[in-house]
Amino acid sequence: MKSHARVMAKIFMLSALLLLCVSCDPPNFVWPDKSLKIEKLKVDSPTEYDRWKEKRRAENSPQLIVGSAVVDLTPKRGRGYYIAGYAPNKRSNGVITPVTARVFFIDDGKTSLALVGTDFVGLMNDRIWDARHKLSRSGNELDLLVTSSHNHSGPDTMGLWGSYLLFMLPVESGVEEGYMNRISSEIARAVTEAALSARPATLKVVTVKVPDGINENLHRPGYKDNDMTILQARGLDGETIATLVNYTCHAEFSGQNHDRIYADFPGFMYPRLEELEGGNAVFMNGALGGMIAPAMPRWTENHPRLRVKRARMAGRYLAELVSLALKNAEEIENPTLDITRRLIRFPVENDGFVYLSEKGFLKRTFHNGQMYSETWRIGIGPLEMVTVPGEILPALGFEIKGEIMQGRHKMILGLANDEIGYIMNAADWQDPLYEYERSVSLGSQTGGILIENIKKLYPEVRSAGSAGN
Repeated sequence: MKSHARVMAKIFMLSALLLLCVSCDPPNFVWPDKSLKIEKLKVDSPTEYDRWKEKRRAENSPQLIVGSAVVDLTPKRGRGYYIAGYAPNKRSNGVITPVTARVFFIDDGKTSLALVGTDFVGLMNDRIWDARHKLSRSGNELDLLVTSSHNHSGPDTMGLWGSYLLFMLPVESGVEEGYMNRISSEIARAVTEAALSARPATLKVVTVKVPDGINENLHRPGYKDNDMTILQARGLDGETIATLVNYTCHAEFSGQNHDRIYADFPGFMYPRLEELEGGNAVFMNGALGGMIAPAMPRWTENHPRLRVKRARMAGRYLAELVSLALKNAEEIENPTLDITRRLIRFPVENDGFVYLSEKGFLKRTFHNGQMYSETWRIGIGPLEMVTVPGEILPALGFEIKGEIMQGRHKMILGLANDEIGYIMNAADWQDPLYEYERSVSLGSQTGGILIENIKKLYPEVRSAGSAGN
């Protein structure tokens, strides 16, 4: 009886503690300041990038030019950073590959575009604007487009994977503001370097099907976008400047039991592709939501070294497939940039996001239950790009590519200029398969609002739709 009473007492105490955790803030804890600590800027003077662009616009008969740069953003100490993804309370215990930002810069004489791919889980729109303001003070901020690979083996750049009491109640954000300031400053510096080094170039593009075995749809096997679209720039001397690869897969080969920082499979693709093609390699993810992940058996979660080995194999395989595909690439004749942008307002229905924002863990500001984001349409000859501010599910990806986009070669740039979580259509929102995705989404209206705004980037699609009503 006494033994039974002691067990019951322990259960009661644990239950009381759990109830306390979910019902109130930890005692004697000071919540962090939720305002972003952005460095002060000299807004009255142009940046080096602004001065470069002013000179560029003064040129007579300018040729298309392309530049590239890579900046190492690996945390200066390889240990102790909160790792993004899966679960909180996990700190880094070393480094395997660098974590980078990679720039593919294009200027056609009238328009500039800096495409930046980063090895992070996500960078929110507030952070993108921080980098834009550091890049330019003369109205050139929207030259910058930044995507994230959704890397689950990099440092937390969103604030969601810090310290949680009993893995339930957040007590410390996973974001270190000094590191985030470094990210935005270095992205601006890398874009400036790419612009200053840009030279006359030719562009070519190709789309190839990736065989099964790299990624898989964990909810609906086989239902995924297998296209890999590649854009390459070469100088007039024939040397490669940069190669941009757009492919769809969660960068989470390492699994939840891995605790070392690296760039996942893109981190192994970069050096192999640069060895094969020269220049700099850039990676941008696609419609990876719900749940396009590495094709790895679940038992491998207990073997992180095996999963890293598999990431290396996948990255090198993709690099070799890219190099092979480029032999049949289509030359883009007289390329020019055509860019249209839209600001989007999303309602925030997720109470968890609101709570984390109010407490300062999620480094994002909401206004009257809404948040702002953006979507872009980019045309470069037969290549068309559409940006989405998070992780869209395959059904939305197929709708965008099949019913809206019109280029011969199509790129959906996922987690572009933002990371607002999973984005799905109304049917997927109701599907029990996507219970987890709903919990990490702004709400049921997000997918529909995004599609309507993407359609508005295409006046011809909007006109056709109106004519049918």
